[in-house]
Formats: sequence, C-alpha cells, structure tokens
Amino acid sequence: MKLKNKIILLLAIVVGLSGCYPMTTKASSDNTIQNAMSISENGTYSGAAPEEEVYYRLDIQQAEVVTMTFESYQNYSASITLYDNEYDKIDDWNAYYDGNRNAAYEKVNLYLCPGNHYIKLRVDKTATYSFQLNSKKVTETFPESQTDRNDILSQAKSVSLGQKIYGMIGNEDKQDFYVFDMPFSGNLVVSHTNYIESGQADYEILNSEGNSISSFRAYYDNNKGYAYDKDYIKLDKGRYYIKACGYYNGPYHFVMSVKPEAGGIESVTRNKTKATVRLQKADDVSGYILQYSTSEKFSKKSTKSKTVKGTTVKLSGLNKNKIYYLRVKRYKKYNGKTYYSDYGNTYTVWP
Repeated sequence: MKLKNKIILLLAIVVGLSGCYPMTTKASSDNTIQNAMSISENGTYSGAAPEEEVYYRLDIQQAEVVTMTFESYQNYSASITLYDNEYDKIDDWNAYYDGNRNAAYEKVNLYLCPGNHYIKLRVDKTATYSFQLNSKKVTETFPESQTDRNDILSQAKSVSLGQKIYGMIGNEDKQDFYVFDMPFSGNLVVSHTNYIESGQADYEILNSEGNSISSFRAYYDNNKGYAYDKDYIKLDKGRYYIKACGYYNGPYHFVMSVKPEAGGIESVTRNKTKATVRLQKADDVSGYILQYSTSEKFSKKSTKSKTVKGTTVKLSGLNKNKIYYLRVKRYKKYNGKTYYSDYGNTYTVWP
C-alpha cells in the first residue's frame, strides 16, 4: 500500500474512533457564563469542575428537542441549569444519586428554539462527570427564535381553517398565539396532538378583544405516548385567537375546521307507508340531508337519503311493518365550498 493511502486510512480510523469517546472539557479560567465553552447539540462530553460549577454554550439553528443524559460520579445530588441568550435562568433539574450507577444521574429533554443557550453543571469539586446530547429537529409552521416569537396577542400568527399548524412549547415560553376567522356561525372543530412527556396540553379560544371564551385540554396517554383530543366550540361569525399553552413542554400540531351546528328532528307523523318529517329549523344553513333506514346502524344497503332546503320532508314507499330510523345533518354553502354538520341524534319511528 502506498504511503499516501496508508496516511488516509490512518486518519479515517482516528476520526472514526474519536466519535466513540467523550470529548474531555476543562472549565474556563474565569469560569463564568460569558466565557462558556461551545458544544454541539450532538456529542458526548466529560470533565471536572474544581470550582463546583462549569458552563457550556449551545447554539441552536432550528427548533430542536435535545436529550441530555448526565452523570456525575459522586455520592450525592448534582444539578443542571438552563439559561437563555441574556443569561436569564429558564429551568433547572436535580440529578439525584443513583446507587446502581454510583453516580448522580438525570436524563432530561431540552425544548429549544433557535438562538444561544447556556448550560450550567453544579457538581462536587472532586468528581468527574460526563453527559451526552442527542437532538431531533422540530417542524414549526412559524419558526420561533429568541428574537421572533408569538407569545403574546400582538405577535399572533394568522392561520386559516383547514391548515395544519405545527409548533412547540419550549423551555423559554409557555404559550403560542394564532389568529383566525370564522366564516359563519357554527362549531369550530379543533383536532390537536401534543408530544408532551406527561400531564396535559391546554388550549384556549379568545374573542377579537383577547378575552377568553372557551378552554379545553388533552391528557397524556401512556399507551399512545402523546396527548390527543378533538373539541367542538360553538362560535359566531368573526375573528378569534387560539392559544396553545400549558406547563408541559413539547412539540404540537393542530388543525381547525368549521361545521354547521348539528340539528335534529322535531316530529314525525307516520301513516303506514308514508311519513311527514319536520326538522328543527336553523337560520344560517343552506339545507338539510335526511337519512332514513331500516338499519339502526344505517347500513348502506338499507339507507336512503333526501336533500331538502325546507324543514318539512315527505317520505313514501315505506315498509308498513318495519321500524325506521331517521337522522339529519345540515349543510352550508359559503364561498364556493359546502360545509356539513355531523348527524344529529337518531329518531326512531315505529310501525
């Protein structure tokens, strides 16, 4: 093998092996946050802190979840503190002594927006420590940073119904605001998923003046590994805000849609093979779709439909010996689109 090729091979081996071992770090001479050591969001680091604390600087380019696994080889607790770009404390965690590891240990997720962040480790002055960082990028419809946020009403981002919104409640904020318009009175439907670690995810609807009018939440599901729910909020036509909030950090996404309010059947008059159905009236709809069936589950084979604009529906050709099940939904035509409500309660008509 030629000398040049041997050198290239040797360098490749050295580079490959370097990723298998932690980078040893040393506290800066003045040991202050302003002189913190820069590290990557993916890497393994170790060191000692003769003055009992050491600072690291973490520069983030895109929203990320950074998982930090920390050990300090001492027989009592250590601590981790997170600071923002202005050196203000964001959060902190205790690393408690773990007898199985014979070290103070903690594994924590850092939910970070783009910008500069600082980590302070407080450990025993005679101990050595090590930690590993692994990051995962987070998609945001409106990327936040330490200088561009949507944490208050005046910073709310404009969104549309039907648009899937991605965001994250990070360590530096507890709420995100969005503004939207209801095209007509009806039910706002919000389907929301939050990738939190525990607890609940909260949402709030505010009117155009910023006053809260409704709130709802989803609880963490151990089987799913996230929180999910779908909520219905009755709103009039107009402008509103939706706030994603809570004390539990994590990425989220939600989508909003609008449906006319579900209606029902007021009365049914049956005469053997015929029936007259009177529907509950709604002023702000374009029409109604009535389903009638001999199947309680409204199977396709046994079900017929009638679309009407009025609230009186005449049925004929019924089997005089059978029970019929009826239900109705409303529809609204707006700006070239048709919006449908859910079906209302089932109405049973006996022979």
